[in-house]
Amino acid sequence: MMADDRIAGEPTAVRVSTGSENHQQGQELLSVIHEYNTSVEVAEVGSTGCVGLEPLVLATVEGKTAFFSHPTADHVKTIVRDLDDGSLPTDDAVAVVEHDSDTGTLPTPEEGPLGVGSRRALGSCGWSVPASIEDYSVSRDTGLLTERAIDDPESIHEQVTSSDLRGRGRGDAVAIHRSQKSGKQCTRRRVILS
Repeated sequence: MMADDRIAGEPTAVRVSTGSENHQQGQELLSVIHEYNTSVEVAEVGSTGCVGLEPLVLATVEGKTAFFSHPTADHVKTIVRDLDDGSLPTDDAVAVVEHDSDTGTLPTPEEGPLGVGSRRALGSCGWSVPASIEDYSVSRDTGLLTERAIDDPESIHEQVTSSDLRGRGRGDAVAIHRSQKSGKQCTRRRVILS
């Protein structure tokens, strides 16, 4: 069963994590899963940030997740079949992690590429449906503005607009600045590296 709107908190689930470099392979694995017609919740989630491991299939059963890097179509069928039977496959997993069953952030192994550093800002990457407000809310200690945005989107829009917040922008975006010598406003193209 495809979960387009949310996946966090599902006791049994399959997540397929892909980035732009391996999106096609991830789509092929998702097609295999859909053809299998599983009762398990399935979601395409964003990249974990470790593109060398992706496509990465995460199989979860009741607070335990197995990570499978670059699985074949046949291996994905086996993973889904085992999940349908209520068991978590761990053969050939690059990691197996125990976690709270209602976690909203990627449960990371203690070792390996996914275990390096702190995932504070990127905690839900590779775990949640990227466009899901519900998944985003689960991944935070508080609902932040998401609940208000659902209930009163206009007030949030006005608040953000009046705050003069500016995003980081694109590298080819036009940047406006004031010339220190003349005080005149001018437009120049700038490349901003971050």
